[in-house]
Amino acid sequence: MSREAVYFENHPVFTLSEDEETVLRYSLVLGGLLSQALSEEESRAFIASLAGP
Repeated sequence: MSREAVYFENHPVFTLSEDEETVLRYSLVLGGLLSQALSEEESRAFIASLAGP
């Protein structure tokens, strides 16, 4: 049995799952998102570039 859990919601319903496959799936998605996310500094620069000169 896994000691990890994942919480996800689709308003007004929420789910807390300890199912290993579900936890793994959400962990992989989160890891992928975090690896692609801009840093705070990069985010500020990107937003500033969209605002124009």
